[in-house]
Amino acid sequence: MIIWRGMGLLALVVAVALNVLVNESANSLFGIPDGFKHYRDAHKYMWFVGMGLSAIACWYLGRWLDAREIKNAKVVIDKESGQEMQLVSRHDLFWIPVKWWAVVWLVAGLWLMLN
Repeated sequence: MIIWRGMGLLALVVAVALNVLVNESANSLFGIPDGFKHYRDAHKYMWFVGMGLSAIACWYLGRWLDAREIKNAKVVIDKESGQEMQLVSRHDLFWIPVKWWAVVWLVAGLWLMLN
């Protein structure tokens, strides 16, 4: 089960799309070594390249989504206390905001590269 709020699912979509793009690009540019199904199987650093690009994309996407929400926030006033509050939407995947998925993708890229 995948749990997301707002545009949080984009963190996963971006990671999958960029990793497929990196994998297929590496296969077509460098060829597939003998005995392997993909270039990435023989050269593990390509995992870090794909996940690193995913991290960069998620960081900027998350910051853009946050800025857009703050810009379009609705201001409401509490009748009892008279305090103003901003109502903003959240964009997260498994309760982690989109921009912080960048850290998750970097750690995953390092782990995939080293294993």
